[in-house]
Amino acid sequence: MLLWLLERSGILGGSSKQLPVLNTWVPWGEKLGVGALCSGRDLVSQEGRCRAVTPERGPSAFLFCPFQRKSRRYYPTRLAINLSSGVSGAGGTAHQAGFIVVETNYRLYAYTESELQIALIALFSEMLYRFPNMVVAQVTRESVQQAIASGITAQQIIHFLRTRAHPVMLKQTPVLPPTITDQIRLWELERDRLRFTEGVLYNQFLSQVDFELLLAHARELGVLVFENSAKRLMVVTPAGHGDVKRFWKRQKHSS
Repeated sequence: MLLWLLERSGILGGSSKQLPVLNTWVPWGEKLGVGALCSGRDLVSQEGRCRAVTPERGPSAFLFCPFQRKSRRYYPTRLAINLSSGVSGAGGTAHQAGFIVVETNYRLYAYTESELQIALIALFSEMLYRFPNMVVAQVTRESVQQAIASGITAQQIIHFLRTRAHPVMLKQTPVLPPTITDQIRLWELERDRLRFTEGVLYNQFLSQVDFELLLAHARELGVLVFENSAKRLMVVTPAGHGDVKRFWKRQKHSS
C-alpha cells in the first residue's frame, strides 16, 4: 500500500525502486529548489503543481508543495521529510510492532505517532480523534469505497490491518473479526453490481407474433442482450444489429 501511495503521488515515476532523497537538510516549512532532490523534476505533476499528503486529503495528494504553479521551489511537508529520512513522526524508526486494534463495530484504534502510518490508515477510514500517541478512526462504507475507487483493493486493506495488528489482536483466531473482513469485501463487490453493455433497441412491434419471431432469431444468433415480452422490446448487440435488421426487412417484404 505504501508503494501504491507513492506511485499515486507521482514520486516513484516509472520505477518503484528509486525514491527522491533530500540532498540537503531542510526544516519543515522552509523552501528548497528542485536541485535539492535527486528526482526533483519527477515531482512536478502534469498540472505543474503538487499538494501535501495529509490524513484529511487522502491518496490523490502529493508530498511536496510548490508555492506557485510555475515555481521551481518546493516546501517539504512533515510526511515528506519522514519518508526521505526513514523516521516516524515521533522521531523513532519507521518500523514498529503491531499497533492497530480493530473492533467489531468498525472502530479502529492505532497506537502510533507516525505521520506515514496515520496517512495510510486515512486512505480507507474516517478519522475521528487524534491524541498524542493514538488515533481513532471508523471504517465506513463510504471510506472503503472511496479507497477502492482510487485503486486500493479490499484484500490490500485487510492485509494492511492484519500485518499491523496489535499483539492483543494476534492472540485471537482469526486475527481480524470476520465481520470486518467480510464487510470490506462486500463493499468492494457492491461496485460490480451493475454492468454496462452497448446495444441496439428494437421496440414498437405491431403484434406479439412479429416480436416473438425477431426475438427467436436474435436468440438463435446469440446476439440478444435483453428482452421484455410484456412491453415488446428487445436489445441486441451492435455486432448483431446488421443481421437482425436484414432479417426483419426480409420478413416484412415477404409478408
